[in-house]
Amino acid sequence: MINPRPAVELTREDNSTIIFSSHPRPRSGMTSLKRSAEMDTLNPSIIGTWHAELVSDTSKTSIFRILDDLRYVSFAEDERPEARRRWIPMRLWGSFDEDGAYRLRPKKEARGWTRQISFDDDIMIIETTEPEHKSWRCNKLNESEIPEWFESEAASAVSKPWK
Repeated sequence: MINPRPAVELTREDNSTIIFSSHPRPRSGMTSLKRSAEMDTLNPSIIGTWHAELVSDTSKTSIFRILDDLRYVSFAEDERPEARRRWIPMRLWGSFDEDGAYRLRPKKEARGWTRQISFDDDIMIIETTEPEHKSWRCNKLNESEIPEWFESEAASAVSKPWK
């Protein structure tokens, strides 16, 4: 599989060059999503609105958005008849650890938990290991595919103060 996403090149102040790739298995001279502060601003491939399905149970879905600053706004579907809302909101701080894991935190200073991200062509794969292993396949949504309710709910969630 060849990754269609281009590499991103960064020139440091000392004129050394780092090449980043979102390819899950780095090619010669490239690293995968394995940078922290530098990578936070250089990973446009994960920014956007996504529809996710749990690989082991495709009836479990969510719609989420990763913002430019890597904050994460999600709405998980709750199909229980007694549920007060069909889509349950979640707002998390996001960043990349030095080992390349995407760290999500309920509060900015909390430890949170990590997710491994890779790509299979245009499909983003999110692997969880805490508290158990789960794999999500995520399709990036075009603007016309984003449900109307999502835009207003996401705007409301983002506009509230983040702790």
